[in-house]
Amino acid sequence: PGLRGLKVGASAFYTGQRLGGNNNTVGQAGNYSRLISLSGFTTVDLSAGYTYQRFSILAKVSNITNALNYLVHDRYSINPIPPRQFLTTVGYRF
Repeated sequence: PGLRGLKVGASAFYTGQRLGGNNNTVGQAGNYSRLISLSGFTTVDLSAGYTYQRFSILAKVSNITNALNYLVHDRYSINPIPPRQFLTTVGYRF
């Protein structure tokens, strides 16, 4: 069989420094900012798989450095990124 059915992969995802929260001051008595400054971060994923005849297996590690940071969405939605994860799939083609 050899290395013919081997697949490997790597990816990196970078998110720069950004602001989260809401800075709407309409109707507020005080003059203060409700913005939250978030640092940038990078996550790295690695994967490897092998196919032999009708069988296949794939393993993946996401966020291998176990980076802790947050994704920012509209208004007050600031959510943690997923921690390190280990995933695997096994397949058979009929």
